[in-house]
Amino acid sequence: MIREFQVSKIDELVATGITDRIRTMRRGAAEINILSTNTNQNVKGLSKNLYRVLTSYLPDRFKQDVKNYRLYLRRVDDINAQSYSERQRFHTDYSTSQSLGEGYIQFIYFVETPKRNGRNAPINDRGILLLKGANNTLPKKIIPKKGKLVFFTPHDTPHEVAYQNNKNLGSVSRDMVIGFLYKAPTRSNTVNRQIRVNSPRARVYRTLVNQIPLNSRSGPYQPTNDLLARLRKLNVKNVKKSGPKTGRTPIKKQRTKTPTPTSSKQRSDKLKSARSK
Repeated sequence: MIREFQVSKIDELVATGITDRIRTMRRGAAEINILSTNTNQNVKGLSKNLYRVLTSYLPDRFKQDVKNYRLYLRRVDDINAQSYSERQRFHTDYSTSQSLGEGYIQFIYFVETPKRNGRNAPINDRGILLLKGANNTLPKKIIPKKGKLVFFTPHDTPHEVAYQNNKNLGSVSRDMVIGFLYKAPTRSNTVNRQIRVNSPRARVYRTLVNQIPLNSRSGPYQPTNDLLARLRKLNVKNVKKSGPKTGRTPIKKQRTKTPTPTSSKQRSDKLKSARSK
């Protein structure tokens, strides 16, 4: 694992040359997203040059195991679009095959500074890249900028694109080269998958750097009762029901009927009359 993320800033002239080459390539291509496996000779030539230039910033101790590589020229017109942002939640990547090998290093190179309406977007609106390192270190915040290059190990480095502020001001684009470096495979089957970090742990990562996921609408994470949160969304109010009061109801005293003097005298007269007969 790359313990410290390798973050480099490429020379301005080199970065501008890369940008111009990619723009020229896209003008004659049917798709703006281009894989290095494309059979077009121009794509192959550009891919080789990009690989040579970009990996020159990676220490030799990491490059010595490279058997294959794969590049992906990717441009996203709106980083907040669900089709893109939903795949950017905290995750790791695992890729291995007999033909390519085992992906052990990934890099992201920013071809352009993220733009809104043709101009560089403010820092907080660029879709900050979060990388979680080892040994309980704080996630590192990478602010996208033309010429910035980041290397990391994809299978054990959770990463995601953080929240874009001011979405109502317009969409923000992202133009980058995503690269995978492969070493000799350790298993025979082919696997290409993205592994999501469980939600509670991902929320902790974001809280540590005061960020939330790009496609979240709920604002910064705050612990809250799940049921209470749902009731608030439904705008349900507590209503007290009218009914008997709670607690013990007192038992009414039953009054004993005291004999009146008249009735007592009548009983006495009846008793005397019965005895005289």
